[in-house]
Amino acid sequence: MKNKSIVLSLSFMMLVSFCSSAVVTEETPTSTLTEETPTTMQDTTSTTSTTSTTMPMKNISKSDTLTNTDSFFCEDKGNYVYCASSEAAVAPYNHTDLQLKWGVKKGYSPEVFCASDLQDTICPNVMSALLAAMIEWGNYEPVEYWVIGPGKEATLKLVEINCERRKNRGHMTMVECTNKHANENSWFEFYRLESEKNGSVSASAAHVGHDEWGFHLFNSSSPNEFTLDKCESCEPEVDIRIIFHEYFHGVQSSFKGVGEIRSAVREPDWFIEGSAEYMALITSKKAIDSNLLVPLYISESYVARDQMERWLKEGKESLSSDCPGSKLQDLNYGNQCNAMYSLGAWAVAYLANEYGEDLLLESLYANLSQKPNFEVGFKDTYGISLEEFYIDFDKFITDPTFEPLIQEILGNI
Repeated sequence: MKNKSIVLSLSFMMLVSFCSSAVVTEETPTSTLTEETPTTMQDTTSTTSTTSTTMPMKNISKSDTLTNTDSFFCEDKGNYVYCASSEAAVAPYNHTDLQLKWGVKKGYSPEVFCASDLQDTICPNVMSALLAAMIEWGNYEPVEYWVIGPGKEATLKLVEINCERRKNRGHMTMVECTNKHANENSWFEFYRLESEKNGSVSASAAHVGHDEWGFHLFNSSSPNEFTLDKCESCEPEVDIRIIFHEYFHGVQSSFKGVGEIRSAVREPDWFIEGSAEYMALITSKKAIDSNLLVPLYISESYVARDQMERWLKEGKESLSSDCPGSKLQDLNYGNQCNAMYSLGAWAVAYLANEYGEDLLLESLYANLSQKPNFEVGFKDTYGISLEEFYIDFDKFITDPTFEPLIQEILGNI
């Protein structure tokens, strides 16, 4: 194993310690859960082991209610672990009015649900990273983040908890929900299988909706970079970046409105994923560098600039070998060419360097729901058409004379 510089704050060690002393049982979950009840603040009166910490607030938040990545509690509920912020309330039980106010900062705490077979360090690390992303970018809609491990029994217990929520809140029937989770190509069974086969790698995760339900729903396999003994060279920064990536999809969704408006302004696939990759990379690095977020430990092998270099190298090689003749505009979910995410990230990095890093969120996404389509929003933001940008970017990644600009972008990472 590579040498690691262990960095653990006292408050974080306290958060981790609760799981080691708690007794995880195999009791059948009751139909009424503690966190389902409407509250104005978090109810921490559970008889299960609970830890809550509040650290000095950092005045750097874009969130109206969340200020600190250490201010949360986690509870062992027997069949799963539940985490929420100790600074903000969870969303009310009745979500029916939230869709009408989609895209407005609501200030609710995220809710994190972790399967009982996951290592003790995982749920607190997920919660801390999620809070950091929400502090950096704002917390608009309520958030549920579900983390699934490799165990079948533990996953079935988590399915019961999830489906009780969906049924009680009018989202799906129990049968619809359990059938969805049982599908190997979607939802919990898919992520259980990912955890089962990915015993020593970072998580697979997705933002799976749902504006029609009034909140952001995320599913994830086990983020094993947050463990100390499951991989030979863990890099917790990778799983932190993945959580930031997925939450950025939530931010994109909040800005795009609902219904026909959302469909009209939908971005190209490369832009959806590329902006999430780039923003996750630079913003998670900023959170760590500023000590807003303190990882379980700092990996000596993970360097954000190196990741950008790898993305450019791999993206160009993939276009050449996998999809000869293809360009950025040809990349989509059905034709990724192993380059959509990597070159998409570089496309957004190029835009940030040439026109201003703040334009993506403060201009493009902030005004996108008011535009007739993405192309108009893009031109109004950057001053060039999307077609003109495609020509510029193709020159950027193929013409050797642009190497100084590439190094300039890397130098700013």
